[in-house]
Amino acid sequence: MKKLLLSTALMTLSTVAMAHNVWLESSNQPHEYVVKFGHEKTESYPEHKLTKTVAVLGDATQETLKATFKKGEAYLTTPEKTSLVLLAFDNGVWCKKANGKWVEQTKKNTPDAVSCVAARKGGKAVLKQDDNFLKAHGQQHELVPQAKPEVGKPLAILALVDGKPVAGIPIGLGEDLPSEKTNDQGIAYYTPTAGMNKVWSEFATDTKDNPDYDQVSVEYMLTFEVK
Repeated sequence: MKKLLLSTALMTLSTVAMAHNVWLESSNQPHEYVVKFGHEKTESYPEHKLTKTVAVLGDATQETLKATFKKGEAYLTTPEKTSLVLLAFDNGVWCKKANGKWVEQTKKNTPDAVSCVAARKGGKAVLKQDDNFLKAHGQQHELVPQAKPEVGKPLAILALVDGKPVAGIPIGLGEDLPSEKTNDQGIAYYTPTAGMNKVWSEFATDTKDNPDYDQVSVEYMLTFEVK
């Protein structure tokens, strides 16, 4: 079983570089959604940071979605038979300077850098809870529910990295909120509530020989609704 070590440094990174997530919200137009990005509040973002928007259809085929940007956010129109939307977002490289300030630039461009992180984000928005809900769909880091969610009933969720279960991945409500780490089978439990659920996870790997950053961090958000 593959295991990843979450370093102490990861847990103390500024919310400028970390703690931001990407997810989908309805635009209130039929089959149209907005890709949201942020932490305690949503933020605008440049087009190049949104690197993947893919619809998973009912038959499990994948279709790339064309994003239309308006006022710093991406809008997607999904096919009628869409089960899920997969998202990937590259928030760039962030370095913490000796004075504690975080800047979006690489290590080689920050002579007084204390640490530098490549901050990447992933997401899976569940539009229909069909068979695709319980399957993996090839994301680098992915959360896969093991059953249909019910309000108040603990739900087993499998954490995958490169398609393999991973121990020690926190799964919960957010970086600063309650979470549970996955066991040796890559499973942790989350208790759904009524309405929209946002299930967060995070992992990091060290990159000692990379001239631009010391670590790659991937935060992930799985969203689904329970009635």
